[in-house]
Amino acid sequence: MRSVIILLALFLILLGSNCYSIDRAEELVWFCQEESFTYNRGYCHGYLGGILDAYAVISHSYPQAKFICLPKAGISGEQTKNIFIKWVKDHPEQQHIAPRTAVLLSLRDAFPCSSEK
Repeated sequence: MRSVIILLALFLILLGSNCYSIDRAEELVWFCQEESFTYNRGYCHGYLGGILDAYAVISHSYPQAKFICLPKAGISGEQTKNIFIKWVKDHPEQQHIAPRTAVLLSLRDAFPCSSEK
């Protein structure tokens, strides 16, 4: 019985590891919508969190590349999601761009860095 549970768990992990290929910002918005299935919303939060984590590493390693200045307290996944969705809806001409680019642009517009450094 234990081996069946382990095999089932491995199968579910592999099944969920890369089920989706999202190429456009409007597709990620669909995943982030409240009407979407819980799994899709989880995918959305994971995607957004991954972008934020990657940006944090890059901006820490290369401070000259920093173009988003988040509040010191940070922002929640829900805030990130809301900023992203609003930005895509406010910029329909950008719905076709890569979602990772749209996420960064939405955060840049919401939290621009001061031009004084």
